[in-house]
Amino acid sequence: MSPSGLFSIVEAAPHRCSASLHKLFRSGPDRELKARLDKLREALGEVKVDIETRRFLMDLAFAHGRYCKSCTPLRRVGACGPTCALLRPANGDSILPCMSSQMSIKWMSQTTSIGRCYDKVAGEILAAGYNVSLPTVLHWEESVARLQVRLA
Repeated sequence: MSPSGLFSIVEAAPHRCSASLHKLFRSGPDRELKARLDKLREALGEVKVDIETRRFLMDLAFAHGRYCKSCTPLRRVGACGPTCALLRPANGDSILPCMSSQMSIKWMSQTTSIGRCYDKVAGEILAAGYNVSLPTVLHWEESVARLQVRLA
């Protein structure tokens, strides 16, 4: 259709064409798509808490209870404050018994796999922002739903 033909349609029936023209020339994400992305980010936030807890338990088990979430990665004992778990006497007593022998290999590999999936999806969503297509959002929704099922 030529541009002049488009303008003649708008002049003939402006009330019917304004919505379709708005959709054709609008910029930015669709409200429904934006709402779906916001809901997806919220669900990822809930999943993140569980994944971080599982990762912490694994780190704690591998360090035989002598692990601090803040200090161990920095290799600075007590950097988080006077209640740091690493400041406790190292006489073999810990808050938890050695859990690494009690954790199943299956649970640890599942936790690692789930963490990788979460990192992948969260990274893609963060990088894309709101500039995504509906099929991409559907794929992410399926991935997050699978993560939620695996964590349940």
